[in-house]
Amino acid sequence: MKKSLLFAAALLTCGMAGAQTVYFSQDYEAEGATPDWTSSVGGRFTPTIFEKEGNHYLGVNQEERNNNGCVLTSTSLQGKVEAGANFTMTFDVKIGSSNNQSPVEFSIYDAENKNKMLHLTATGTYATDYTINDNSSDKVTISEGGGKGIDDLMWKSVTLSRKEGLTYLTVSNKETGTVIYEQNLVATLSEAGGLGKMEFITKRYNANFAIDNVVVRELADGDVPQAAATSYTIKYQDEQGNKLKDDVVVNTVVGTTISITADQIAPFYTGEGDEQQKWLFKNQTPGEDIVAAEEASDNVFVLTFRKAGVYNYSVTVDAGMGSTIYTDKGFEQDEVYAAYPLYVNVGGTLWTKAATNKEYRQVFTLTQDNQELAITGYENTEIGGVVYYAEAENLEGLTAAVNGNTTIRSSNAGSAYNAGEENFKLTTLPAGQYKIYAVACAVRAYSEGFKFLAGDNDILNIDTSTANNWLAANATFTLTGESDIFMAPGGNTNAAIDFVYIQDTTVTGIESVKNETAGAAIYNLAGQRVVKTQKGLYIQNGKKYMVK
Repeated sequence: MKKSLLFAAALLTCGMAGAQTVYFSQDYEAEGATPDWTSSVGGRFTPTIFEKEGNHYLGVNQEERNNNGCVLTSTSLQGKVEAGANFTMTFDVKIGSSNNQSPVEFSIYDAENKNKMLHLTATGTYATDYTINDNSSDKVTISEGGGKGIDDLMWKSVTLSRKEGLTYLTVSNKETGTVIYEQNLVATLSEAGGLGKMEFITKRYNANFAIDNVVVRELADGDVPQAAATSYTIKYQDEQGNKLKDDVVVNTVVGTTISITADQIAPFYTGEGDEQQKWLFKNQTPGEDIVAAEEASDNVFVLTFRKAGVYNYSVTVDAGMGSTIYTDKGFEQDEVYAAYPLYVNVGGTLWTKAATNKEYRQVFTLTQDNQELAITGYENTEIGGVVYYAEAENLEGLTAAVNGNTTIRSSNAGSAYNAGEENFKLTTLPAGQYKIYAVACAVRAYSEGFKFLAGDNDILNIDTSTANNWLAANATFTLTGESDIFMAPGGNTNAAIDFVYIQDTTVTGIESVKNETAGAAIYNLAGQRVVKTQKGLYIQNGKKYMVK
């Protein structure tokens, strides 16, 4: 059982196996102690010294956590341990994950500040565990969940030792001393060694961080296992024995059983563009033990990969009659994001599906060629008489917005603007009464706004002077004769049109009939025979009927 950090630190002066040289210590207890961490953005996650039950520690201002992310940095360790030197570092830490966008990260760099000795990454928002050094198989419980306050998180005591290029890690519950995670050998991300800066990174809101009792000292007997260092080499080849990528050399100790990790057998890609190829692991099972490490010269393991298939797929919207909105292709086992529109025009009636996680796209895994990815859940809105509907990004001649927020916050995961100098024609309408409805996505304020015209006459303006992900506007207009409908020049990659539709409101009091079987003869309320192959608006003998 590991001792608590405070007790272990006290032993340094008493002598456990003789006094050890202390390279650095910081417990924030000294009178007038000030934070030795800095924030990359003023007013965000400001480092602050707290006191609780007589103990002082460094945390972040709790009133500034509901904020956009930033980077907290400490350079106090810089230069205290030279590159290549053996050492032990102990500290107490609280790390809470974010409740909005991941990952939250905590890192300790080497003396050159180029690579990391220790890198903890939250597994997601509201995460309760962190991966260690980018190895998805190694996970340690650090957080108690996203958005927690300082007092809601548990202190963890961490011991990090380095000896002859190998890294050893133990994480314990500070209060009880219970070991939460212990690994005699962690693949280090640093070859240089030594100690440099420490970092805490949060991408968005309500993450938390606190640190205390940092001690860096000379390596002592018992800090690491008494075993001889060695290494093993992993080779990657295809089914014909051809080399696929560079060998990987992993440090270990003699006698350690080698197991295939998820990272070592993860799919990877070679080549670019049309020459790109995906490779899938073939010849062993994840987690399977291979052999105990004996000597470096014998420790060579070959992993065989096969070519992944290239699969075509179609994205089909199931709204009323169903329709394929686009086709594409990807590699076997790829996750693809199938975008979908907010509305689908089914015979003059709009059907709709709400956004998933604020984005109009669903995730699918490609498992076979010619796979159909069905977007379901559309419902009839009863918005009828629709004579024109378009997702702006699908209109040839408009310029697609490429800003990440503009795209993912728009229906069909896309929007577009008129980058030309001329009006862009949407459609041509006959004389009648109409209603136009359009939505813009402006993640940055755009003072010029958007304008729609019937011929030379303005029929709709959208004010985008205030940034908003959903700027909707509508207006009615009357045409005395046939007229072209235009979208005026304007917009940019941060402000674009999401979609637009136009309704014919010329006839009021549209009668409703129900089409039980598509293509069958049906009758309107007046008993007249009406043949309709799709649901929606239908004109018969000068009268309009809504087929449901």
